[in-house]
Amino acid sequence: MNRRVTDKIPDFSFFDVVLASIISVIHFFVTRLYYDIVPNPYMDEVFHIPQARAYCDGNYTQWDPMITTPPLIYILTVLAGACGKERYFNSLLIGLCYLAALRYGRKQTKSRGWFPALAVVFLPVLFQTSCLYYTDMLSLSLVLLGLGTENRFISAVVFAASCLSRQTNIIWAGFYCFSNLVEHLKAKERDLFKNTVICLLIHWPFAFLGAGFLGYLYWNDGSLVLGDKTAHQIHFHVPQVYYFLLFTLGSSVPHLPTRITVLRKALWNYRYRLLAASVVMAVTIHFFSYNHPYLLADNRHYVFYIWRKWMLRHSLCKFLLIPLYLVSFLYFPI
Repeated sequence: MNRRVTDKIPDFSFFDVVLASIISVIHFFVTRLYYDIVPNPYMDEVFHIPQARAYCDGNYTQWDPMITTPPLIYILTVLAGACGKERYFNSLLIGLCYLAALRYGRKQTKSRGWFPALAVVFLPVLFQTSCLYYTDMLSLSLVLLGLGTENRFISAVVFAASCLSRQTNIIWAGFYCFSNLVEHLKAKERDLFKNTVICLLIHWPFAFLGAGFLGYLYWNDGSLVLGDKTAHQIHFHVPQVYYFLLFTLGSSVPHLPTRITVLRKALWNYRYRLLAASVVMAVTIHFFSYNHPYLLADNRHYVFYIWRKWMLRHSLCKFLLIPLYLVSFLYFPI
C-alpha cells in the first residue's frame, strides 16, 4: 500500500454521496431499457434468476447444480426486496461500488480520486454485465470495500462475504495481507523477523478466514467451485496473464497518449530484456495455452468472436499478439 496505515482516509463528502446516487439512478434507467429489450432471463441469468426466485419463495434447499458460486447474491436480493426484478439489485450496488472504489483510491493516494472510481464502475464490460443479474458487481464491491478498510477485523469480515459471492476472492484477501506486510516492513526496517511476526499477529482475523476457506475446500472435495465441476478444472494457464495485461491496456486507451513517450523510452531501454521475454512468452503460449470449452459454446460473448475470428484462424495468430503483450507489460506499472 502506498500510504502509511496511520494516515486518515478522507471521509465521504456530500458530493461523493450525491454522485454515487446519480450513478445508481443512471444504472436503473439503463437496466430498465434492458428489461424492455430483453425481458426474459438472458445468458447465465437462466441459472441465476430461477435460483434467486426460489430463495424469494422461501425455498432455501433448492440448488441448481449448474451454479458454481455461493448463494450470497440470492440472499441479499431477498433482503433488498428485488424479487421479480433482480437486475435492479445491481442498480443499488453500483453506487456502493463507486464509493468503495473511491475509498480504496483515497487510501492509495491523497487525491480525491473521483475519475479513477468512475472509470472502475463505468468500465464497459463491467457496466454491461451489471445490467444483467450477474455476480460481478457484488463481488467487485465487496473486494474494493475490503481493500479500502483499514480495520483488520472488519476487512476480514468483508472479504469473507466476498468469498461467499465468488470463492476466488480469497486471493484478494491474501493480497490485502501481503500489501500491509510489505508496507509495515518498509516503515520499520529494523528487526525484520520481529516486525513480520507483529504484522502477522495484527492480521489475526485473516487466519480464521484462511482456516474457513481450507475447511470449505475439504468439504467440497478439494474443488473451488460448487455444482458443475466438469468445465471448471484447474489448469496452468499462463497466457491468461497476458490476456489480462492486454485487456488492461485496452481499457486504458484514453490514458495511453499521455504515456507514449515513456513507453517508447522503455521499449528502447529494455529491448534486450523484452527480446528474452518474448521468447518466454512464445514458449508458454505454445505449451500452456488452454481453450475453455465455453469459449465457443455461446456466440453472445465477445471472446467467442475473438477466438473464432483470430485465435483459431491460424496456429501462428496467437503468437502475433506477443508485441502487444510486451507493451501491455511495460504499461502496467507506469
